[in-house]
Amino acid sequence: MKKVFISHPYASDPIGNKEKVDKICRGLLKDNICIPVSPLHMFGYMDNDNYRKEVLEVCFRVISVCDEVWVYGHSSGCNQEIQIAKKLGKPVKKLYDTKKYLPDPGSGSIFFGEEASIKLGKALKDRFGAMDKDVFNWMRKI
Repeated sequence: MKKVFISHPYASDPIGNKEKVDKICRGLLKDNICIPVSPLHMFGYMDNDNYRKEVLEVCFRVISVCDEVWVYGHSSGCNQEIQIAKKLGKPVKKLYDTKKYLPDPGSGSIFFGEEASIKLGKALKDRFGAMDKDVFNWMRKI
C-alpha cells in the first residue's frame, strides 16, 4: 500500500487541525486507500512553534520516503512541503478539507456532498460506461 504524507496546517488552530487530520488519517486507513503519514501526529505534543525549522527538516526527510504528498490546506509549512515534494519528484495532490476524503485521480480535487456524488457518478459512467452497483453502494456510504 502506498505511503502518503499528509500536509495540513497546524499553528493556526492546533487542536482543531489535529482533529481534522485525525479524521483524514482514520478515513484513509479505514477505506484502505493508503497508509497516511502525519507530521501533526509526530509533533502534535508541541505547544508552540519554537522548533519550526527543525520540525520542517524532519518533515522533508519523511516526504522523501513517502510515495505521494496530499495537501489539505494552505500555510507556509504546507507550501514548503509542496516545494520539497516537487523537487523530489513526488506526486502532490491538493485536496480540500471535507468530511470524507476521496481524491479524484483526474483532477487532484476532492469530491464531497450530493453535488459531488453526482459528479463522481458521471465521471464513473463516462469512464466505465455504467455505474457498478457495488460502486454506487460504496458512494452512498460517503
